[in-house]
Amino acid sequence: MKIFVALTALLISCAVSFAGTEPMASSGKEAAPAPAVAECHNWTGFYVGGQAGWAFADADVHGTLTGAWDGPDTNHIQDFDVLNPLGNHDLNDGEGGRAGGFLGYNYQLGNHIVLGLEGSFEALGLDDGSTVHHILVPINGDVFRYSSQYNTSYIATVGGRIGWAWCNLLPYITGGVTFTNVEFSQHIHEQFHDFHVSQFDEEGSTDDTEVGWTVGAGLQYALNKHWNVRAEYRYSQFDDIGFSDSATGNIVGATQYTSHRDLNLRVHSATFGIAYQF
Repeated sequence: MKIFVALTALLISCAVSFAGTEPMASSGKEAAPAPAVAECHNWTGFYVGGQAGWAFADADVHGTLTGAWDGPDTNHIQDFDVLNPLGNHDLNDGEGGRAGGFLGYNYQLGNHIVLGLEGSFEALGLDDGSTVHHILVPINGDVFRYSSQYNTSYIATVGGRIGWAWCNLLPYITGGVTFTNVEFSQHIHEQFHDFHVSQFDEEGSTDDTEVGWTVGAGLQYALNKHWNVRAEYRYSQFDDIGFSDSATGNIVGATQYTSHRDLNLRVHSATFGIAYQF
C-alpha cells in the first residue's frame, strides 16, 4: 500500500511537471505587434530613362580684323577703328528646349554611398544673334552692317555620379565630358558712299562639334523597385569655336581684308526625368 501511494504521488508530480504552468488569462491590454519596417530601395543596377527641360546659354564673341583693315590707307584705318571693337560682344539671350534619353549604372556601397556612370544624348535648340545696322564712318561716309549668329542642335554627355542614399531618396552630384555642335557665323557688309556703284562683304561661318566639361547636381526618388524620378541642374562649358575669312566685293584687293572670329559657349539647363531600373 505504501508503494502504491508513493508511485501515485510520483506520477502526479511528473504530470504536473510536463503540463507546465497554466497560461495567464488575457487582460486585453497587451501591446500590439510593431508594424514591419518598409525596406529601403537598393540603387545598384542598370537603368534607362528619358528627360526634358529648358536650357539657357551665354556666349562670348571675339573678332579681330586683320590684313588691309589696319592700313595703310587713312580711310581703312578709320573703318578699322569703328568696326574692330564691334567684333567683341556677348550673346546672352540664347534659350531653348532640351530633351532626350540617358543610360547608366549605379553601385551602392553599404547603406548610403552610391557610385554611378551615365551617358546621355539630347536634342538642344539654342540660338542667338545680333546685328548692328547703319554704322556711318565719319571720314569716308561709308555705311556698315555687322551681324553675328550661332545655334546648336544636340548635346551629349558621359560622366560619373556620386550620391548619398537616404532610403528611397538619392541626392547626387555629377560631372564629366560633354559634346555639342555649334554653327557660328559673322558678316560685315559695307555700302560705300557712292551707293550706286560699290559694295563690300566679308563673311564666314563654321559648323563643328565642340568638346567641353560639365558639372551638375540632382535629386532622385525611387517610387518602387523599378521606377524612379529625378530633377537635375547642369552647367556645361565648351571650347572655343572659330574661323578665319577674307572679303569679297567689286573692289580691287577685296581679298586682302581678312579677320578671325571666335565664340565661347556656356550652357545652363534644368531637366526632369523618369527612369526604369533593371
